[in-house]
Parts: sequence; structure tokens; C-alpha cells
Amino acid sequence: MKNEIPARILVIEDDAFIADDIASCLVELGYTVVGPFASAELAQRSMEESRPDLLLSDIRLQGKMDGIELGQYARSRYNIPVVYLTAHADDATLERAQVTEPYGYVLKPFSEIELRTALKLALARHFQSTLQSHFQEDSQTVHPSPSEVSSFRDVPLLSNLSGQQIGLLLQGSRVERCKAGQILISEGAQEADGLFVKKGRLTFFKGSSSGKEFIVEFLSPSDVFGIAVALAWDPYPVSVRAQVDSEVIWISRAFIAELAAQDSIFAKKIISDIFERLRVSHDVSRGLAHDRAEARVASAILDLAKNSPYGKRDGGSFREVRITRHELAERTGCATETVIRITRALEENSVLDLSRRGRISILDCDALSALATSE
Repeated sequence: MKNEIPARILVIEDDAFIADDIASCLVELGYTVVGPFASAELAQRSMEESRPDLLLSDIRLQGKMDGIELGQYARSRYNIPVVYLTAHADDATLERAQVTEPYGYVLKPFSEIELRTALKLALARHFQSTLQSHFQEDSQTVHPSPSEVSSFRDVPLLSNLSGQQIGLLLQGSRVERCKAGQILISEGAQEADGLFVKKGRLTFFKGSSSGKEFIVEFLSPSDVFGIAVALAWDPYPVSVRAQVDSEVIWISRAFIAELAAQDSIFAKKIISDIFERLRVSHDVSRGLAHDRAEARVASAILDLAKNSPYGKRDGGSFREVRITRHELAERTGCATETVIRITRALEENSVLDLSRRGRISILDCDALSALATSE
């Protein structure tokens, strides 16, 4: 169970002594126990609230409903996998139970290792089945090739995924090549999938009744924010647009949700990324309120340059940011004329190079950093 959020196991057993033994064993194995319940009726009433990950039920129970009927209800209503406990392995019982498509059987009396094996296999099979059910094949979908596995491995958020999880990720992903200016997600969209920039850059922006747009965030290659917000935002409070010609990998929202529920490391990385974004947003908001325009512009350029590659010119190195000065004005809360004035002055002092349209090259990073921290 290492690195996983404990699965919730709903236990139904009408023998109190056996029920207590099962519960103790499950806790020892690292699971969370729901119940145990002595009847199917009591267990049924608890499902809506507890939403267990697996049903572990005796087949023969006291009351009007037996374990098989409860298993059928759990599978059809909530898609909960079922493992049966039974001392009765006759053909008639097994044939009747098979209709509920159980994920396993544990025969009484059983050992801890038998119970552990049955549960681990059942949970793993159900996890894979659930993911694959979301990934219906689309004949127009372009899937990433196996050679792109390494690009996923290079993303910190995805670096700990198993080979099987990477395979499912590739199977459930689609590649979209989009032109500059193309809208990928509109504000208010419901259950939007996660996205990962392979090439290019996207902008998250907010519209207003006056028609003015405010750029909230930029998304560059290897940035995990587009994956994290698929879980955090619903409906989408912003729109997403390709700032330049880009290549985007869409990742199923269902896959991200299932992975976050199963893998605590993945979930913690998402939470850490969101908290870091909140911290940066707080710093930006504070800067908009207190910093001089020159400092805001310099800070924004440096922030955008973090994921930009180095170039070479006249024996020296520089970083290039693909952004217009109008977009930079939206990012910093300054007037476009103010940004033009500031960047021209920086070009005259050999801090920036504005010779390429829609691009800003940083020639003197130290000088720009000093301006960003000036008061």
C-alpha cells in the first residue's frame, strides 16, 4: 500500500467474531474499513455516503437480501468491484455469483496472505478497467507514439508513474496541433480535460464586459498547471488560447482523477503546484498594487523567461521570450504605451533586444533582475 491513498473496503459478515477478525486484518494491511455490517440492507444504506472502493461480502447473510444480491446492486448502481467471502463453493452458488462479475473469491477459512492477494488483484483490475472504459477509441484521434514516453517521464508530476500507467496515459491521450490565436477551452466549459504543452505556449485569459482581456497565466512546455487545473477548476473560470503555433497533448480528466485517487505522490505534487501558483499570484497581486511599472515589467519578462531556451549571439548568450508588448501590458496591468516606453529604454541600455516582432530577447539578465527588485 506504499504511496497510495488507503482503499475503503466495505465489509459485510453476519458472524461478529469473523467480522472483527476481517476488520483487524484489513487495518493491518493498510486499508480503511467501512463497517463491518451484519446485513446486506445496512450495508446498502451506507453505500451512498461511504462510496467504498471495494465490497467484501459473505455470500450467505441473514435477512431478505444475500451477498450476491448486494453485489449486483453495488456493481450496477455504483460500479463497485466485489470480492465474495464464502464457505460454500458449490457450482450452483458460484454460477449465481458469476452474474455479478465478481473480481475474486476468498474461501473460508482464509489466511491473511490469501485475503491480501485477492484484494490487491481486485483493486488493480478494477483500476485498469475503469481507466480503459474512459478511453473509447476515436478514429480521428492521433495518439502519441511510444517514443514520447520519455517526454512524459521528464515532467516532474509524471516522473513516478509506472510503465503500465504511462501506457494508459498514452492510450487515453490525444495530440492537437493548433494555430496561434486558436481557442482551446472557453470560459465556463464543463469538465475540461487536462492539457500538457509539448511545443509552443498557451495563455490563460479572462474576458470582461468591456471586451478587454487580462492574461492570468502562461503555459509553457513541461508546465504541469494545465494538468492540475483539470481537477481544480470546474467550470473553467478562464479561457485558454494558443499564443503561438503549438502542439498540445490532451489528457483525460477521468485518468487524472483516478490517478490522483490512487497515487498519493501524484496528488501531493498537484497540491504543491497549486500552492506554488497561489504564492506567485499573491506576489504578482502585491506587485501590481505597490511596485513601480518598471519593476513589474522586468519581473514579468524574467518570469516568462524561466522556461525559455538560451540562444547565442556575438559570442554571448541570451534568452528570448515570445510575447508582444500588448500582451505584456495585459500581464502587468500597465498601459501598452507604458510598456513600450519601458522596453524601449531597456533596449537603448542594451538590456533587451526588440528587433524581432513578437519576441523580447534578454541580453543582460543581471540588469533586468536589479530593475525587478528595485523600489
